[in-house]
Parts: sequence; structure tokens; C-alpha cells
Amino acid sequence: MTQRIQLERSSLYLRVGLALLLALLYMGLSTQLSHAAVPLNRGIPADRSESTLDYWTERLAQNSVASEREFRQFDSDLNHSINQFKLLLQSPQTTLSDVGANRRLLAGLIDLRRRIFAQAPPALRREVYGFGELGVLSAKTEFAIVDIATHAHRFEIQQTIYSAESGWQLSAMIEARLAGQLTLLLIGFVVWRFRIVPQLQVAAVNREYSVSRWRSTLSWLLLSMRRPLEFLVLLWAVMEIISSELPRLDFSILHDALFWAVGSFLLARLIYTIGATEYRRNHTLDRNARKRWQVIFTAATIGALIGFGYDAAHDLNLAKMTLETWYLLALIPLSLPLVVFHCAVWREHIFETLARVDYQSVGIAKWCLRHQSGFSAWYVVPVAAIYLSWQWLSRSVLAVLAENPTFRILLSYLFQAEVAKQVAKSEGEEPKLLPISQSQKDEIVRGPGEHIPVDEALSRRITALVNLNRSTISLIHGARASGKTALLRGLAKQLTSQQHEESISVRIVDCPRGDFEHLLEAMQAQSFNDAQSASEVISYLRDGEEQVICIDNAHRLVTPTIGGLGEFERLIRLIRRSSDSISWILTIDTAAWRFIQRARGERFKFDLEDRMPIWASADIQQLIDSTNASLSLKLSFDRLNLPRQFDELVQPSDEELATIRFRRILSDYCGGNPGIALQLWSQSLFIDPSIPSTYLVQVFDISRDGTIDNLSVSLHLVLRSILQLELAIRSDIENATKCSSEEVIDALRLLGNLGVVERTDQGFYRVTWLWYREVCSLMQRKHLLVMGELKK
Repeated sequence: MTQRIQLERSSLYLRVGLALLLALLYMGLSTQLSHAAVPLNRGIPADRSESTLDYWTERLAQNSVASEREFRQFDSDLNHSINQFKLLLQSPQTTLSDVGANRRLLAGLIDLRRRIFAQAPPALRREVYGFGELGVLSAKTEFAIVDIATHAHRFEIQQTIYSAESGWQLSAMIEARLAGQLTLLLIGFVVWRFRIVPQLQVAAVNREYSVSRWRSTLSWLLLSMRRPLEFLVLLWAVMEIISSELPRLDFSILHDALFWAVGSFLLARLIYTIGATEYRRNHTLDRNARKRWQVIFTAATIGALIGFGYDAAHDLNLAKMTLETWYLLALIPLSLPLVVFHCAVWREHIFETLARVDYQSVGIAKWCLRHQSGFSAWYVVPVAAIYLSWQWLSRSVLAVLAENPTFRILLSYLFQAEVAKQVAKSEGEEPKLLPISQSQKDEIVRGPGEHIPVDEALSRRITALVNLNRSTISLIHGARASGKTALLRGLAKQLTSQQHEESISVRIVDCPRGDFEHLLEAMQAQSFNDAQSASEVISYLRDGEEQVICIDNAHRLVTPTIGGLGEFERLIRLIRRSSDSISWILTIDTAAWRFIQRARGERFKFDLEDRMPIWASADIQQLIDSTNASLSLKLSFDRLNLPRQFDELVQPSDEELATIRFRRILSDYCGGNPGIALQLWSQSLFIDPSIPSTYLVQVFDISRDGTIDNLSVSLHLVLRSILQLELAIRSDIENATKCSSEEVIDALRLLGNLGVVERTDQGFYRVTWLWYREVCSLMQRKHLLVMGELKK
């Protein structure tokens, strides 16, 4: 349970961290907008009593500033005011109030100049924006504005914080508040770095449970952007703290530079990391990762330069003037060579990608392929690059969202519908293939010969109880064929291995179908000293040396009726009266466990109640690969044609692509159950009589979804009782459902004709493998059972 607690904590930390991040970004955006609206004068209206400002304001009101001569005269007066301001800043008697008054006057003139630009004739504006004499003069004036703003800002810093003559200018109260806020910021960073980040690292690598996949992906994304994000948030917080205590200081330009430099790198890192989600999920190497990062970084750098220039011009009230125009025009010759270079690097890969079968029906892909040579290639390559980049980014976002269980279910439904359409369309086009024999299917379903690895977290919890050397009861429940028997065998191998200091005796008893007396017979067959009664077994266990006893399939002692726990209660009574040093491990089917949970009341107390973990996609594939290797199966995916996944991004060879798509649909359809995965895999293998030595992989039958939803309630109740009993006889079904014998006979006949239920050679009824997943899903949807282990 420790791992689940860590996952819950990491989820809480992740939510708190994301909330704080969103709050900080919102505050930063608000501050950015307020800075953008504040011109050089801090928002204080210009002093209209100044003669120069008064004169030009009146001329502008009379529309008398419309010629080049008037504009030159205005810039001359503006430069004169700037020079006077410089002299004022150099004087030792200048105070902050003097600087403030001059800043207001200068800001009023700059704002007046912007209004003159807006009302000037188009011909005059073109001359001012251009690179002629008037444009150069205008640029010099704007450079002088930037220079005087820098000098004024430096003067304010010296007068507000520190000067060489007077030393520190801050009061003790301001210093204390600054120290306190910065200390709190440091504490928050330490908590983030040494408490939250380790929890995120645990969540990022933990994909044991399906519900943690979304949390794992979000944690991984956040950790991938951690360093630039920390740098951005820390510097922004420091500037906000200083600005709140020293409002005279203006960090708008520095804030813009930081925001666009680090922010663009952070955005580039986010896009690049989202694009790597599909590769991480499929454990595939991205061969173009380095080139892709270079393109994203280049685009982010150009965007940062454009954004910083635009914001800086607005902060200085120089928007839509000469310097901004020159700055943006200078980025064009800088960007074009980079665009041409990256198009040349990616050209071959772009057309190889468009030539794939997935793009054969796309109009823009056809057009690009028709014009991939000659002079037209110079504009076709950028168009194709933009299209593929959009495809890559949109599918990457879907790949991230697909880690969410609900969204993944939606994608699975859509993909299964596409597969069903394609399978129906291709029927009759391919030559007739023969399914493999039933004996071959049985060999595949049995799985690999070696022991399946035991889940480490579950093994640690059980082993901790075993090592107590006391009487303990561990109950593990799981769906049919979820690996319960393999778990017991793996535990027995671990406990009896040389890793333990003392040898631990482990017995595994498979509970037969029947009552408690049949279980005693099975225990006698396990050499329990020929004990034939419960008292004899208890005496043997008290005097014997057994340390761990595993009862597999203990749900066979349970019948879903009133008083149906009687035989199971006899087993618990035997456990209570046996030796005080024996650890008992029981495995139970989930369908029966739900009944025990509701019916037991306070009668049973277990030291550990846990469920079989859902297998990850990588573990399912490893199981199938091991099975293929143990049977020496020669496989071919050449005739497997599956549609493209909605969130599919990886583009390996055609055969690898078919393999990845098939693994994806198999993993989604089996719901993390290894037994169902092997059953589906056995149904996917066919033989072509012309090449009998090769097994051809085809899509397994997925046409059963929803076909039993509309059956009557009595049939659903019969299905539930069979699912709970695992192996059922007709009388047990009648007792469990309270239906008449005729109703049960009709139900079994109908369900048998549909192929949902089969009768074994011993006369037991059970749900067939082909329908097991659908029946479990039906029980879940109808709220007849809680089958948590089978996701759909």
C-alpha cells in the first residue's frame, strides 16, 4: 500500500504545484499587461504648463504637423528635451522628484510623437519607416529615448537602493520585509525541490496501475520542463517581491526579456516533450529527435525575438515607430536562411512520410508529392512541413490525453470501429486463411514454460507478513486468468530460494470444485500426513513444520446464495485453529470476492486484502514474446492492415508499424489481463496453405461488443451466477438466481447457442473465453458486479 500512498501524495503535490503555477502565471500575465499599459511616465499625465509640450499639442490639434519640416522640428525639440534631461541626471543636486517631473514631460512628448505618427500622411509615414535620411533621423531620436530611459532608471536605482556616496538607501522596515518574503520564497523552493520533485519522480516512472498512467505522464511532462520552469518562476517572483516594496523601480524591460527568453524555451521544451510521449509509451527511439529539437528551438527563438521587440517597444511607448519596424524587418533576412536550411535537411524525410499509405487519401499529400521536384519544391516543402508539423503536434497532444483512462476508452472505441469497418471492407479480398488447430491454441494459452515474474510491490507486502513468523491470512483476488496461480508459484520460488537466510516450506493446494471435504482430500493428496478430517489436519499443522500454505481458487467454496459462505467459513475456522506460525495465502476470483465482501459482515478478518495488478502493455507484450519464443513460432504481419491510430505518431517501417498497431489494440482489448491476451493472441494466428511454416497475424474477432446487452434480466442473472461460480452446475444456478428449473434450462440453452456459455466434459457450465471480457463488461455496466480489474 506504500506505493499507492506515494502515488496519492504525488497526485496531491502535482495538483498543488499546477495550481500554484497557474496562479503565478496569471499574476505574471496581469503584471505584464499593466506594464505594457504604463508608458515612460508611470502613467502620470504630462504637465500641460510646459511651453514645448503646450506648443506642439496646439499644433497637433490644428492638424498643422503634416509635413516633413514640421516633423523634423518636433524631433529637434524632443532631442533638446532629452539633452536637458541628461544634464539634469549628471547634476549632484538632482532629486527623485526632479527626475519624476522631467520623465513626465518627456513621456508627454513621446506620446505626442506617437499621435503625430498616427495622423501623418501615408507618404510621410513611409519615409519615416524607411531607411532614408528621415528614417535615420527618426531612429536616432528613438535610440536617444531608449538611452535616456536607461540612464533615468539607473539613477532611480542608485537613489532608491544603493549609491557609491551614501551606501544603502533602504530603510530597516523595507529590508526586513524583503528578507522575510525572499526567505519564504526560498523555503517554498526547498519544499518543491526536495519534497515534491522526488514524489513526481516516483509517479513518473510508476505505471503499475492503469489509473496512474495519466498521473505518470503529467509528472513526466512537468519534470521534463522543471529547470526552465524553476528559473522562470524564481526570477519572476524575485522581481515581483522587489517591485512591491520599491514601486519606483521599473522591471518591465527585464521582465519582458525574461518572459520571452525563458518562456519561449519552456514552450519549446513543452512541445518537444509532448511530441516524445508516443515514443515513450511504445519504448521506441526517435531517430529525428535532435533535428526536431533544432527546428522547435529555432522557431521558439525567432518567436521570442519578435515578442520581446514588440513588448519592449510598447513599454517605451515606441510602438509602430521606426525602431520597431526596422527590428521586425531585420528578422526576415535572419529567419529565411534558417527556414531554407531546415527545409533542406527535412526534405527527404518529408516526402518519405507523405508517401506512406496513411497519407494516400489526403489531398494535400497528393499535391505535394506531384510537385516534389523542380522549382516548385521550394514552396512545396514548407507547405508539407507545416502540414506534417500540425499532424505531429495534434497527434502528440492526443497521445498525452490518451493517458487519461476516460479519453483512452473513447479512442479505443473509435479505433475499434475503424478496424471493424476495414475488416468488413477487406473480406473476400484476401485469400482464405485457415485458423490454427485447437491443440496449438491450447499451447499458446498455457503461456511460456518459465515462471512469470511476480509483481514486486504485491510480493513485498505478502513477504512482509510471512516474515512475521505468525499466523497471518493474505487474500488476493483477481479476475479469471489474471495470474493468481502464477503469483503463488512465483512466491513459492522466491520464498524457497537462497535469498532467505532460512529455508521456508511452502505448499500450494488447488481447491477443487465442491465443498470443504473435497478440499481436505486435496490437502491429503499434498501429503498432509494422510489426515482425513479437519481435526486431523489441524493436529498435523500444529505439530508439523509448514510455514506457508497457499490455497489457490478458494472461491470454489463459495456459492452466491443465502448461507453460501458456509464451506468457506469452515476453511477460515481451520486456519484459525491451526499453528500460530503458519502464513496462509488465499486466491479468489473477483466475482466471488464481491459476494464475500457484502455477505461476510464481521465474520472474516484478513491481514492483507489486495488485488492482482493490471498488467501494463509492455508486460503483456513480453508475455506474448516469451510464449512465441518457447513455441518457436515464425510470425508474419505482412497481411495485417490496420488503420492509423488517432494519437499515433511513431513512424517506423511498415512491418513494425503493423506490429505496434496490433499490440495497441490487443493491449486495449484485453484490459491488462494476461490470460485474455493469450486467448486473443491464439485467435489472431492463421495459416496460409501455401506457406504452412509461417503463422500470419490477423485481427481477432471484435464483433461481440454490445450484442448481449439487450438480453432479458433473467439471462443476465444466470450469467452473473455462472461468473461467480466459475464452474457451475444447474442446481447451483437455480439456487443463486431463484429461477425455476425451466427458466434456467432455457437460459443455458440460449446462452449456449450464442456461444456465451459452454459445458465442460465434467458437466460444469462456464463462460467461454471468447465472451469472458464482454460478460465482465456487461456486469460492470449493469451494476450487477464490480469487475474493477477489467477496463474497457
